[in-house]
Amino acid sequence: MNQDYQILLIRHGEPNFEWPERCSGTRFIELCAEYRDVGLSHASCPPDSLKKIVSGISKPWYFSSDLPRAVQSGVRLVCKENLHISPLFAELEFPYPAQPWACREPQEWADALISKHNQSSARAEDRALQFEERLIEAATYLVQTSLEGRSPVVFAHGVFNEVLAGALAQAGWSQVSEQGQGGYWSWRKLAIGPQYARRGMG
Repeated sequence: MNQDYQILLIRHGEPNFEWPERCSGTRFIELCAEYRDVGLSHASCPPDSLKKIVSGISKPWYFSSDLPRAVQSGVRLVCKENLHISPLFAELEFPYPAQPWACREPQEWADALISKHNQSSARAEDRALQFEERLIEAATYLVQTSLEGRSPVVFAHGVFNEVLAGALAQAGWSQVSEQGQGGYWSWRKLAIGPQYARRGMG
């Protein structure tokens, strides 16, 4: 009997980084640049429930964003030699805000800057298009890996995983299970029946 194809998306563990309670838009962008180079906290370990999910994947093929917090998360679950590291799975880079002097919580800045209406640059459309193209490339790559008989396991990021899951859903993939609701070490598993798996992306 044919089995469903599966893709597992995992958000990285807790980084060794402390965000301020509130900051200006200018400071938020500076902090984002610093955050990109930060690895995991020494105390951040994958939960047993995630270890069980990963160990239960048939014919896994491990992918990771090239950012340290994602790579180190992968290493804490699997051997680094088994990780296929690529900037294709890196987090969305936030643009400069339209109101850099405003003071908000970091998560409020992140939510606001995902919207093009809160971006100051005329390049907002180009930035969005570049991210969409990268997203489609990543989704296509994962689907192709699945069709070749491997089960992709991806160590990536909160916003990236959320948008990637949406792109896969548009191509017919369904979320069959999840844990953590977007927090550190959270994961979501998507699946599609073999009769639908060759639907195109984008």
